Amino acid sequence: MPSTEELVNKILRRWDAVQANRRQKIVDALNSLLRDPDAALVLPEILHTGELDLAPDESAARSREGAHEEQGQRRRRNLRESIRQLTGQLPARFTIAEVTQKLKEQQFSFKRSDPEKSVRDALYKLQDGALRVVEEGKGGRPNVYEFVKKPGKSPTG
Repeated sequence: MPSTEELVNKILRRWDAVQANRRQKIVDALNSLLRDPDAALVLPEILHTGELDLAPDESAARSREGAHEEQGQRRRRNLRESIRQLTGQLPARFTIAEVTQKLKEQQFSFKRSDPEKSVRDALYKLQDGALRVVEEGKGGRPNVYEFVKKPGKSPTG
């Protein structure tokens, strides 16, 4: 028969193992949540306020939808800004493929499965003054772009 001290030590070791296992499960669950884009919309509020309203309501759903849209707009803006920053790193005239390759080299995080489509859309938006099409793509050839040089301004500024 084990002594009381041996029995207590055995129980404590077992309890420590159970607690370590629980802790690891919590860490794994939190890591999974942090990678979830939906949770990423809620976590900043929780961290800021320390509170979470768990009551599902329509305004919370709208808030999440608005946050999703805002996040998407921010991503698109970030892509356009990243492209503007490529001035001087690209040839004077360039294609979508060259922009995409340069962004990949710089480890830009594309959110779409097809980065060239994201770049194409961003280049289209940047035609409002930051760059222009100098050769229209035809017959399988891509558009060729160049940054617009404004008097007294750089294309990035």
